[in-house]
Amino acid sequence: DIYELRNSQYKDGFITFYRSKIHRKTGENSRSVIKVLPIVKMIIEKYQGDPEYLIYMPKRYVQKNFTNRQILNIFSIVGIDNCYSRSDIDENNIIGRPRKKYTFNTARHTMATFCRNMCGVSKDIVDMMLVHTTRAVDVYYKKPYELMWDANEKLYSLFDWTKYEQMLKETTK
Repeated sequence: DIYELRNSQYKDGFITFYRSKIHRKTGENSRSVIKVLPIVKMIIEKYQGDPEYLIYMPKRYVQKNFTNRQILNIFSIVGIDNCYSRSDIDENNIIGRPRKKYTFNTARHTMATFCRNMCGVSKDIVDMMLVHTTRAVDVYYKKPYELMWDANEKLYSLFDWTKYEQMLKETTK
């Protein structure tokens, strides 16, 4: 969904979007509104430049598994093996193609685990952060986005972003 965000979806420090996977699988539109935190704003500013899309990505980067390949590259640089061993592969998987342990989906659910276990965020709010399908009650009541934004700020505060912010500043000049 990040690759598909349009400039028009970013207004007054918030990004409003509909998760494409949910729409593709169920036909349902699952709306989410994200409050842009300082580090995200820096990333947006660094990668702006496209007249239509929020983040400029050359065509070669907008490929289905680009993010997963980048995760694999990062892990290989630090010496982490990113594949299950052949003994862990069941007969339903294609021989010679071990599945990756760490993917973008792993990152999403690691975020969810941190929110639940380290920040004490409720399961309902974590589900909303993951943009899981809406419940029937959401049709009638306003989603509590403020609770999601508070949870995001708690998660953000777990990490020291100083080094990354400095790197972004140096590479944006």
